[in-house]
Formats: sequence, C-alpha cells, structure tokens
Amino acid sequence: MTIEYARESNVLGGMELRRRHVPPWRVDRAPGRFRRSAAVAAAAMVVLLTSVHASSSALAISSEAMRPRGSSVAPRQWRWMGQAAACSLSRFSSAVQRHAGAAGTLLEATDLYGSHDDIRTLFRIPRLVVKPGQKLAVVGSNGCGKSTLLAALSGRNPAKGGEVKLRPGARVAVVDQNPRFDPEKSVTDTIYANANSKEAVASQKYREFTRSGGSPEELQAALDVMEEAEAWDWDTNVANVIKELGLEQMKDRAVGTLSGGEERRVALAIALVDLKSTDLLVLDEPTNHLSSEGCEWLQGTLQAADHLSLILVTHDRYFLDEVSDQILELDGLGETFSHPGGWQDFLKRREERYQIKASQVADARVQLKRAEEWMARGPRGRGTKNKAQISGFHEVKDRSNAVIAADDGAPLLQSKFLKAKDLTASAKLLTLSFRNVTVELPGRGAILKQISVDFTPGMKIGIVGPNGAGKSTLVKALIGDIPLASGERILGDGVLVGHLPQEQPEWPDPTRKVMDVVGDMTQMVIALSEGKSLTKEKATADLLKSINFAQSRWQTQVGMLSGGESRRLQLLSVLSQRPNVLILDEPTNDLDAVTVDALEQMLQPWPGTVILVSHDRSLLDGVCNTLLVMQPDGSQPQVWQGSHQELRDFQKQKKKSDAKGLTVPEAKSSIGNPDAGPPAVASEAATPARTGVSASREQRQAKKQLKKVEDNIEKLEAELAVIDSQMAEFYDDAKKLLELTKQRQKLEEAQTELYERWEEAVAAAGEG
Repeated sequence: MTIEYARESNVLGGMELRRRHVPPWRVDRAPGRFRRSAAVAAAAMVVLLTSVHASSSALAISSEAMRPRGSSVAPRQWRWMGQAAACSLSRFSSAVQRHAGAAGTLLEATDLYGSHDDIRTLFRIPRLVVKPGQKLAVVGSNGCGKSTLLAALSGRNPAKGGEVKLRPGARVAVVDQNPRFDPEKSVTDTIYANANSKEAVASQKYREFTRSGGSPEELQAALDVMEEAEAWDWDTNVANVIKELGLEQMKDRAVGTLSGGEERRVALAIALVDLKSTDLLVLDEPTNHLSSEGCEWLQGTLQAADHLSLILVTHDRYFLDEVSDQILELDGLGETFSHPGGWQDFLKRREERYQIKASQVADARVQLKRAEEWMARGPRGRGTKNKAQISGFHEVKDRSNAVIAADDGAPLLQSKFLKAKDLTASAKLLTLSFRNVTVELPGRGAILKQISVDFTPGMKIGIVGPNGAGKSTLVKALIGDIPLASGERILGDGVLVGHLPQEQPEWPDPTRKVMDVVGDMTQMVIALSEGKSLTKEKATADLLKSINFAQSRWQTQVGMLSGGESRRLQLLSVLSQRPNVLILDEPTNDLDAVTVDALEQMLQPWPGTVILVSHDRSLLDGVCNTLLVMQPDGSQPQVWQGSHQELRDFQKQKKKSDAKGLTVPEAKSSIGNPDAGPPAVASEAATPARTGVSASREQRQAKKQLKKVEDNIEKLEAELAVIDSQMAEFYDDAKKLLELTKQRQKLEEAQTELYERWEEAVAAAGEG
C-alpha cells in the first residue's frame, strides 16, 4: 500500500498535480514537502485560484478539483490531502509572511574587484546580495582572495573597485585570522572589554562597579542599566562560550601568554557572546584550533541563529554542509561561481563545470596542433595562403592558449612522486611505541601520565580529544622534540618519519622565491625518475603542479605568500621526503577546502602509517579507522575502533545516560601490569568489529546526503511559497503573472531533480 502525495506544477490556465509514492511506514522520514508542504502548497493554490469554500470555522476543498488528469486515485485519498491542507493552511500562510518579511537585503555589493598588485585579478563580482538569515560560504584555492573578499564585504579593507552597501543600523561582527588584543589583559577581561552589545556594556559597567565600589546611588544606576538591558544572564552566556571554546583553563591568563590559535578562540568568543544582537557575522576559518567538540558546538550555535546572516570561509567540509545554504566559489583566475546548497552540491556542480572545461581544453589543443602543423609546412605547403589566413593562425593560437592556460582543475596531490607505492615499514618490529611514558611541561606539570601505545605498520589512526588533552604533546614526544620524564620510546627499523607541525613554517630566507625553495626538494623526485632525463626545473614544476600551486605565484617570495599557500609548501616539503610514517598535526589549518578534499583522497590509499591529529571531522572519518582518544587528565588514552562520527554518537549517548568515562572492549590497559604489554592498537588487517554505532561509512554518508536533500527541498518550498503568494496577489496583472510563472517553472525543474535525488537518497540510506 502506498500513500499518495501531491506535487504541484503551476501553469497558466490550470493546475497539474503529479503523484509521488512514499511507503506509509516512512511518512515520518518524508521531506516536509511530502508531509505537509506539497499538499499545503497545492491545496493553497487551489484555495486561492480555483475551488475555494471557506468559512470562519472550516475550509472545504473539492476532491475532484485536486484529482490529477487521468488519475485513478480514489477521491477519499485526495480528501485526506484536502484535510491536511486545511489543517496546515494557517501555518503555510504565516510561513509565507515570515519569508516575505525577511526577503529584504542586508548587504549588497556591486562591481566588486579585488587584486593584490593591480596586475593579477583575484575576483570580479558584478553583484552579490546577502539577505537576512542567509548563510554564505566562500571557497577557493589558497591565495585566490577569500580573505580579501571578506575584508571588503565587512568594510575593514575596501576592494580595489566596486561598492558595498550595508543596511543602515545593521550590526556586524568580524573574526579574522590575526586578531590583536591588549597583551596585559586576561582572557575574561578581553572578552568583556571588546563585546559591545547593550547587554555587554551594561554588564561591564556593573562588573567595574562591583570591583571598585561606589555610592548607593551609583549602585542603583548600575542596577537600572542592567535591568533595562536585560543583561542578568549575560555573565552566564559568557561563561558558557568560554567553556565550549576550550578557554576555561586559561580564562585568567594574560592574552600575551596565549598562542596564536588560543588568541583566535578569544576573538571568536567575543563575537559569539553578542550573537543575539548581531545581524551579520563574518568568520575567516573559525574552526582552526578548535577541538572537534568545539566545532560541533559552533556549528549548532550558528544553525540555531535563524536571524543571523553569515559570510564564512572554512576548510571544514562537514561545517560547510551543515551551516551554509549558498557557496560562492572564487576560481583563482578572477571568475566567481555561485552554487546553492552545501559542500556536496558544490562538488557536483564544480565537477560538471570541470568536465565542460576539459572538453574545451581538449578542443583547443586539437585546434592549436592543426594550426601549428599548417604553419610548419612552410610557404610551399601553404600555397597561396594569404596574410589574412596567417593572421587567423595567430588568432587561433592565442585563443587556444588562453583556454589551455585557464585550465583550473582541482588540486592533484596525486603525483607519482607522492603516491609512495613502494613505501613500506618494518614488517617484524612495531613502527612506533610508547612504554609507560610520562611527559611534563614547564608550568603545567605532567601532561601525559604513564601511557603505553603501539602504532603498527600501515595503520591510519586519528588522535582526538578536547583542547589541552595533550594531542600535540604526544606527537612531539613521538618524534623526540619533547624529552620524556620517564618511560621508553621505541622506533622500529627502517622507519622514516615525516612530521607536519601545527605551526606555520618560518622560512630561513623569506626573500627566496617559491621555485627556488621547491627546487631544493627535487633530489628524491629526480632519483625516482626511472632513468628518464628529468631536469631540476621540470621536477620543480611537477611538484608545484601536484599541489595545484598557481603558476602565477611561482616567482613570488615565500615571505609574501598567504597562510594557505605557505602551508601547502610546508606539506609538500614533508611529502617530498617520501616518509613511511606520516605524522600530521592539524594539517588542514589554513588549507582551503578543495585542497583538504584532495589531501583526504591521497591519504586513503597511502601504504605507510598515518598518525593524524585533526579537528576536521570529515578528514578523520575519511581517512582513519582507529582513534586514540586522549583523556583530559593525561591518563591512558582509550582506543576506539570505528569512525569519529560513531565515537561522538557514543559519547553523546553516554553523556545522556550520565555514564562516566568511555569504555571500549577492545582497548587493554597495561597500567599496573608490565607483562600485559601496551594497549592493542590493531593494524588495518586485524581491525576488530566496530563498537558503538554499527552503520557502515557508506550508510552514514547516505543519511547525511538524505538530510541535505531534505533541507534543500524545504528551502525550495519556501521560495515556491513566496511566489505562490505573489501570484495570488497579482492575479489580475497578466504581465506580472507571466513573469512569476516563468520563475516558478524554473524552480519546479530544480524541484523535480531534488525529488528524484530524495528517492535515491532514501534507498541508499536504507530508509525506504
């Protein structure tokens, strides 16, 4: 048995209703459009334009009017839809009104032009509109101008050309990558001093009064200000933000003693404590230096802020998928492309564009080859070809070369010199091991306490845990950068460790050019050229192309590179050594989302051992099948066999049931039993069954895709609802009605595609 749902397709002169079949036991999983919006939208259109019988107490809709042409559906089924429409019409109308009320413009940019040097165009945007509540993400390769665009849109640094208009009275908060604060103030005082909402100002004045004291009159004045601003909960809000961003342990420390990443978190906290009164929030890589738990909290906070408009740059693909509803792509060559939806939608549309571009490039190469062959025949071969034809050759050549030069495919990171097919670790000895290791840091005491762990050949393990739990400390102790207070570090035979630190590189000579710095990395590349003659220049070009480093930047001084470009070179310097143990400490910091995607694809088949410290949940899920969960008190880490998403689901479930600690049956502690050996961290070949949630990775991705499609359907329905309302309003204006009809038909085409994708997603997620 199936339940029939309507899908409206408005055309001038009538209403066509198409049926969708959804199993009755899956009604709760049907998109909002199937549960109510389709019936409501269709019924509302019928109510407004055809069979309307309304009274103050009831609404009657003709079942025959709602029957699709040629349909054999029993009228009682359509009467059920009419009842659904009647029950939901008031909600539908109010939703339309809310949507129409929010349809104003918060920010508008026109003819925006960006460039660093007035020679290379970063972006050229004819028109960009940000509406209230819109969440816009900006993506593109490192150095393409994302941060420059954010600075221009937020008004901090005007673009080279164009105009940006912000709605009068709108409040804007900006979190960039290099905040600057008074180094003498504490973290808490810095947050209070820089927050500027009326609640923050009132709370700050009251706080100052309680510190310094004053007369009863001054006390009453401070209390009145707090009351007027309704600021009594503001201190609690600040404390919660400090906790969720991992700043609680350092809230009394001077800002000047913090690391760059910690200072970024302070800047983020300042923006978030005033979120309720903020109209536009501009975030440049907000998830850098956050724990994965902090990323989840920030994601949920921004999702819940319906009133908030957001302009965002981030490499976190989960974050992009869950938060953004529009993606603006900067291609690095001056062009921009707009993509509705999240990260997965962007990937699909970008791939379609790349396929078209690849076809154009192939055609251009063929034309260029034919033209060059024609010219190479010499005067005799060309016969009576005149000067105009020779001039035409140069036009074809220039046009073809321009198309070929504009080829901007995704980052490769798949060079044969980086794939490491022949890399092997010792098969007899363990790759890296800790035995009862304690690590102490000055001023902080023991960070790691009597821990034991094995990292076995070929495994891919992620190290996770809250900020301050010792993830980076563990990595530095593994490579010998930090001395052990006690215990033993064991390094297996034949191990070559490549370490990418969390910090940005400090180039010995910042005036050296990119080509020269990469040229120093080519020795291994030339040695692996298998007898083929490979010059240093060619090897250098191959390496730069392997990370899709823009050729226009090859002659740039390394000290002038963006943070992301510098990070790419740093990653390349590690990979070019061809290590068989790859230790990556927050590798996605400052990388763009496209490069992170390529990095994940490279690490998945990597034959060596990968030890990954990252807050990037998508990268952890895509690469690692085992996690080492660091404990806040520095005690023995616990082993989780499964994905990071499964771990988080398990932790949340345990938290809800008030259970203390995480117990994974496969993990064995050697504390107090030296003969038992270290906790067993299995290699890929011997990975035991996953604990916690047992869904496959494919099913998780399918469920995520299903949710995204449903969200897109809801958004599309909101747009359709607005048009339906306008059509009812302009029913007697033929010109306007025709214009609205055309708009609706375009939306319906997208709607049809979304329904097909929804049905596929339901089947893939196993929820059909």
